[in-house]
Amino acid sequence: MPSILYRVCEALLPEFEVEREVATGGMGTVFVAREVALERLVAIKIIRPELATAHATERFLREARTLAKLQHPNIVPIHRVGEAGGFSFYVMDLVEGETLGERLRRGPLPASEAVKIGRDLLDALEAIHRLDIVHRDIKPNNIFLKEHRALLGDFGIAMASGPQTAARRGELGATGTPGYMPPEQAFGENVGAHTDLYAVGMVLHEALTGRHWEVLPPDVPADWSGVPRPLASALRRALAWEIADRWPTAAAFRHALWRTRAVKYRRRAVMWAVGVGLAALLGGTLLIPRGGTARADIAIPAFEVRGTADPSLGAQLAARTYAQLLYTPGIIDVGAQTTPYIVPAGDRNEAFDELNAESYTEGTIETFGDSLIATVQVVSRRGEPFRAAPVRGRVTDLEGVACRLGSEILRALKPAALNYKCMPAVDLFLAGEDAFRRQAWQRAETLYAAALAIDSSVALARWRWINARRWLRYPTDPDLARLAQEQGDALPEIDRMLLEAWLTPLGPERLRVYRDIVARYPRDPYTWLVYGDDLFMRGSLAGIGLDSARRVLAQGVARDSTMGPSLLALTWIAIRLGERDVAAQWLERLLQNTEREAFIPPDYFQLAFAERFDTGQHRLAARAQVIAGSAQDPAAVKQFVDFGLRWALSFDVADGQTAIAELLLAQPSLPRAARLDVLRAKGLGLVALGRVEDAITAFDSVATLDGLVESRLQAAQWRVMPQALEIAPMPEQMLADGRRLLEGLAEHDSVGPRAAWTLAVDAYAAGDAVRGQRWLRAIRESDAPEGRLLARHIEGLHRAALGDLPGALRVTDTLVPLVAAQVPDAFARSAIYLARGRWRRTLDPPATDGDWLWYQNADLVVWPRGIPVAAEIDWAFGTAARFLRWRDAIPRRDRREACRDLRRVVEVWHHAEGGFRSLREEAEVIVERECGRVGS
Repeated sequence: MPSILYRVCEALLPEFEVEREVATGGMGTVFVAREVALERLVAIKIIRPELATAHATERFLREARTLAKLQHPNIVPIHRVGEAGGFSFYVMDLVEGETLGERLRRGPLPASEAVKIGRDLLDALEAIHRLDIVHRDIKPNNIFLKEHRALLGDFGIAMASGPQTAARRGELGATGTPGYMPPEQAFGENVGAHTDLYAVGMVLHEALTGRHWEVLPPDVPADWSGVPRPLASALRRALAWEIADRWPTAAAFRHALWRTRAVKYRRRAVMWAVGVGLAALLGGTLLIPRGGTARADIAIPAFEVRGTADPSLGAQLAARTYAQLLYTPGIIDVGAQTTPYIVPAGDRNEAFDELNAESYTEGTIETFGDSLIATVQVVSRRGEPFRAAPVRGRVTDLEGVACRLGSEILRALKPAALNYKCMPAVDLFLAGEDAFRRQAWQRAETLYAAALAIDSSVALARWRWINARRWLRYPTDPDLARLAQEQGDALPEIDRMLLEAWLTPLGPERLRVYRDIVARYPRDPYTWLVYGDDLFMRGSLAGIGLDSARRVLAQGVARDSTMGPSLLALTWIAIRLGERDVAAQWLERLLQNTEREAFIPPDYFQLAFAERFDTGQHRLAARAQVIAGSAQDPAAVKQFVDFGLRWALSFDVADGQTAIAELLLAQPSLPRAARLDVLRAKGLGLVALGRVEDAITAFDSVATLDGLVESRLQAAQWRVMPQALEIAPMPEQMLADGRRLLEGLAEHDSVGPRAAWTLAVDAYAAGDAVRGQRWLRAIRESDAPEGRLLARHIEGLHRAALGDLPGALRVTDTLVPLVAAQVPDAFARSAIYLARGRWRRTLDPPATDGDWLWYQNADLVVWPRGIPVAAEIDWAFGTAARFLRWRDAIPRRDRREACRDLRRVVEVWHHAEGGFRSLREEAEVIVERECGRVGS
């Protein structure tokens, strides 16, 4: 019989020329081959023929197709999946370099290298587990080392976790590599994400000690010699015998590893006490450091300017000196705060306490025409002041002067240990900082990019560039992951911690990281901004209301009264919550600290304020101004449609969104693309107003005009979802039409699983579990990545239908963080939160408040244009969510909030139709009964 190499060669010709076999594992064999068309070497893995059962082959192909859609810097890419000559195979990168197993033959790794590998593996597993896939074969020989990063490969025995895992386990038994299987896998029990995390612990223990980890019962002591104590704590939890005692997620394990790292040079901080950005500097603003609980190495107040020179030179030079020190390797904690501080004459102890620093500078500038001499002495708690050599330069070259001053300051602090490097683009970086705080985010992005073009090694400029893009609503998660991978160690500690928070999935662990940061750096306004903005955008998805976001953002403004993005979010929240006086105060401060060329023009906030609080002529005048601008400038209407109109629901001004949409649609010059988006805005606004039948007319018009299958799907979903989500009944004919349209779309390749999911939700709402299971099978049979998430929701509905509400919650628990980052269908998030809110209320009424707040999110990765996204569906259902939250009972402690919400429901649904009219009447009865004496 021909050898397997010969048979594989024959099967894969002419596309691939198989050269040799390189590895054989428990389930598969890997070959090196040349891809003829592209003239490149690749790796091809096949299932070993004797193990290729029908079930194993089906699983292998399905999982490989899913992984082929997953692009991650720590996963060996899969390019193609197929079958040929009786072999199931997939094609992946041929990774040049050695495996971790080969590297360990030369001895254990230093702790820093092991931690880096662990972080890379856990980054990869976080992405894999998000797709509900378990690797099951993590071992040193499946980990490839390439260019200072680890790549996880060999997914040949990967499988889905969830309800089907036990059945599949029965088919295969204890599949994996002997010696690298966690206890539950070795004993043929149910595996899950916890299994992979245990395996990572095994690999890291071996990497640190050179000894293979022995899987021992809990009563047998393990050998921890050779494992550094901080790492041992993290690994003990990873290697716990009981699953419940292990790390809950890859992100939690990764964060624990991160916190064990020793910071290079063990320096604490360099802090500045100068103006933020060039505009602030010109005003001579002074700042105190952001040190928080840990003292800084040094603070840098503004220099004293002698003679007739511009007094602002002192603050400008201090800012540039700070920025130069910021980029010095090993100095990790830098920042600013806007509380003015003048170093008190003759009382250095007070200066140390106020600046929260071990040292600070006393500097002077003397000018002679366009020349200057800068002198500085470093005053330390521990000894005599160090007077640095004077630095001569030109007033027009403060950047060069600051570079040399930085060198002198560091010579005083750390004379032997520093590798000092001047930053050649300080002015560009500082200009970017100022543009960001003034909300000119496009200009900030350009300035940071220009600084990076001069010196791409500056990690902080890259971090700020990514943040500017995030505020511009670009997808930035891949950029953040690459930054952590490539330059995370080069960031100041505070920014490294913020980056870690962003890379941690939404939930308690992410919030804990933020709390750690603000506890350590309570004086830093940028930290409060990032934390508060994250709560504003996504906190409600974790059950955290806008009041919490507001408190965090206000902490930042208390430390920096001119931080525009914080003022923007605070204005937004106050308008949304209907607090006119508070909104007016924040709006005034926002307008004072926002450029006219800000990315979101301040006029939009004035319009939102008018729509929310004004009546009659004031509101009509604000609308007329928008329409007049659009008639005179087509670019202005495009900007308003792209960045203003479809945000209106997030301010809770559905009537304004609908009315302005109708005015714009009456403009004959409105471009076609803008007309489609305005129609979508009108439809979404009408849903929030309780006029779903009118909304469907708008969505049908969109589907007719653009011809997109996505538009057809949403038009069909709107006919079904209000009733399927148990909000309000829909007319029978409209419901029948929606089901018919969805059944046709269920056969479509791209939207079929989502149409089937909608029909399954509808079936369970109607009490038809048989029909629901039929559509669940259709979802499972698809290869779409979203299919697993949608199927899990239906599994929860099925358990609820059987009366198992705790089981329904358990099945859908893991969906909550996923729908924030990876929404499988625009309606899915609302469907999941509404269902879980009802289940939890039935089980534990007092604990349900957070479940009904999801609609307050502003979770938009990109600006809302084109097909409506999940956040817009959430907002459209926001009126209904408020009614449903308080429909059954109003706890005494929540009466004021409940009455405010219900009065708003009655107001918004004033012209509601059909089933929503009945809900408005019910809300009126509750308000009359419960809220007569309660202020709104």
